[in-house]
Amino acid sequence: MTREDILISILNERSYQDNKWGAEFDNLNTPNDWVAYLAAYVGKAVTLPWNRTEFRKRVLQVAAICFAILEREDYAPRHYDPKAPAILTTGGKGLALNG
Repeated sequence: MTREDILISILNERSYQDNKWGAEFDNLNTPNDWVAYLAAYVGKAVTLPWNRTEFRKRVLQVAAICFAILEREDYAPRHYDPKAPAILTTGGKGLALNG
């Protein structure tokens, strides 16, 4: 498989993911969310017994998720990031975090 074929496959998978989830959903993902998605799909690549087709399918999905990550100009803040809202609501009671 050539690099061009691989890139086309990644872009096709990325289009599939974008049509399924959309930019609005992706824009809400924190860095932690993205790493969790990557870990989940990498984990699915390891099958017993080993299956070459399944392995390549999952690695392709991981590559497309990496494209999605890099398409973002910014990421949703994590609750402990300085850009996060000053109030975190827990159980109906406000808890001041940084304000």
